[in-house]
Amino acid sequence: MFSLRLSQEEITKRQNIFVFLPADLKSAIMSEETADKLYNVSWGKFKLEKEKQRIVSFTTGEVMIGIVKLENFSKTLQDRLEIDQITA
Repeated sequence: MFSLRLSQEEITKRQNIFVFLPADLKSAIMSEETADKLYNVSWGKFKLEKEKQRIVSFTTGEVMIGIVKLENFSKTLQDRLEIDQITA
């Protein structure tokens, strides 16, 4: 399964991207509302275990900061969660 562990280089890269994001996007990424929505989908709808919920949140964050392109979101989730295309 996909690992959420990042190298120091990757952490620094993400921090540098985050610093330059618009304030409203930073707020959306860090908001409780966003976290609740992700939880409602990953657990409420799909009953994903905790580790897979974390992967969904992590990947969503990568889309929001531009590391994963939106058009690749479904395929990235499919690969990382080891799920079928329809579920992703």
